[in-house]
Amino acid sequence: MTIHIPSHSAAPLGRGWIVPANCPHAGGWPDGTVSIVFHLTAGLLAVTADELMCRGRCDLAGGEIADPLILQLGSAVAEEMASGHDDRLFLDSVKHVVAARLIRRHSRTAVQHLPPKEQLMRGQMLALREFIESRFDQKIAVAELAAAVRMTPQRLGRALRASTGFSPHAFVNHVRIERAKQLLTCSHLTLAQIAFTLGFASQSHFTAVFRRFQSVTPGEYRNPAGGRGGCGSVAPAMRTVPGYKLGKYTRL
Repeated sequence: MTIHIPSHSAAPLGRGWIVPANCPHAGGWPDGTVSIVFHLTAGLLAVTADELMCRGRCDLAGGEIADPLILQLGSAVAEEMASGHDDRLFLDSVKHVVAARLIRRHSRTAVQHLPPKEQLMRGQMLALREFIESRFDQKIAVAELAAAVRMTPQRLGRALRASTGFSPHAFVNHVRIERAKQLLTCSHLTLAQIAFTLGFASQSHFTAVFRRFQSVTPGEYRNPAGGRGGCGSVAPAMRTVPGYKLGKYTRL
């Protein structure tokens, strides 16, 4: 799957090409175009098709497409790579979404209706949280998160979103930001030290993600007008997840 994105914002969103396995192809694009190529393995497509309960063999329909979602995902990947952050979990998540979209909208395969949304149990949420906290300083792949709760990546993505409202990538960042709030309140670590401890690419990356979740910068959170209240334990706690109640997570 190749996506060509114009480098200037006034241009159209772009265009995409699906190239099925073992099909010869050639192409070109104007100067200034950014090209994003998704190499989707037969194994990934097969697992995704199975999760979608497809009937029969999964064959992608080759050719040019103008799918807005896929083009937007390509643009998001281009922005991520241009930023220098190269977030493995984010890129991995996008790859799985692209695979599911191609099978649903651009394949010669019949897709059955999905079963009722599955939610994660309390023990699974604990296992996920513990896995993330033990690897704050490492890049985490969606497949690794899924393996921690014995699920496929696609199944985890659906169950996590149904349980918390977050994608796997967003949930990892949520856990990081919750720990960052504890460290900002209860430690004397600098912002750069906190960013490094929690696995952010840089202090600016940490600040951008923190602002996205909290609507303030880490510095503003640490030193609000009038000061912040008392400091509790910085040990991991399930209560730090929004909406946690009686073993179930909901997005508030």
